[in-house]
Amino acid sequence: MGKRLAVSSLAVVLALGGPLFCQSTPKCRTETLSITQRDALVAGGGNLTINYVLTNRGSHACTLIGYPTVVPLDKNGKAVAEIRIAHLPGVWPGPPDQRVRLIQLKPGSHAWFQIQENDGMGLDDFSLCDKATQIRITPPNNSQPFDQLFSFGTCTGKAGISFVLPGIP
Repeated sequence: MGKRLAVSSLAVVLALGGPLFCQSTPKCRTETLSITQRDALVAGGGNLTINYVLTNRGSHACTLIGYPTVVPLDKNGKAVAEIRIAHLPGVWPGPPDQRVRLIQLKPGSHAWFQIQENDGMGLDDFSLCDKATQIRITPPNNSQPFDQLFSFGTCTGKAGISFVLPGIP
């Protein structure tokens, strides 16, 4: 009788509190992340690849997956619709096993991504070169962008962004 009561009690505890025991790691929120611009790689033909690092400043682990959102802005802070940011299939130069995956960031851990732009070298039309002078970045699966803006300049009307990868480039 005592074993049956213990098993029944455990079943009630798991049924009522199961979600508490099975909580998944929450997604990283903008307010618990910091962002820094790292090095820039020149790929030729006017292509410039800039690395960005996200750091979990929070006291708990969180997760990231997918692509950050980037909005090109003019010198007045207005969005520049003529410039499109395409999703890239990975980072350059990159490891052979690149794929979008869930990244768990422990406190103090890092993830990174790249933004590629082109300065117009070799193009006849430079009309878009000064349209966007900065970018606003929002972490994957967030609606709140970082307060910080980064310099930006592309002349081709399009740029690219990679998905986040664990670590630091």
